[in-house]
Amino acid sequence: MFPCSHVPLFEGDPMGKVIKGSFPIAGEASASAFAIELETDAMTLGGLLPGDILVCEPENVMPPKHGNAVVYLDNETVSSAKYYPPFLMPSSSNEEHKPVQLERDGIKMIGTIVYQVRYLV
Repeated sequence: MFPCSHVPLFEGDPMGKVIKGSFPIAGEASASAFAIELETDAMTLGGLLPGDILVCEPENVMPPKHGNAVVYLDNETVSSAKYYPPFLMPSSSNEEHKPVQLERDGIKMIGTIVYQVRYLV
């Protein structure tokens, strides 16, 4: 039998503590892990679509490595990109998405993606 964990499902910024509920995952996660719904199409070529539930480990638990997929807030919008410091690089067919500097105002990296869930219906 596979281990199962539950992580809090946040709406927007996990530091804002607006919890929509609990999200089950097939696997283990740290006590700090959380789930969040992706809001942008910045990583469609990387296989991440708007509406996907992304389970993340915060930076203090799992610091991102070069090339990892991460979740970040662009002002209040939940987005994702590849981590290539000092940039977050989108991988999208939508050419409106450009590389983002980590130190830019309104940008807040919130976690490294460890699981992705997509509802098919």
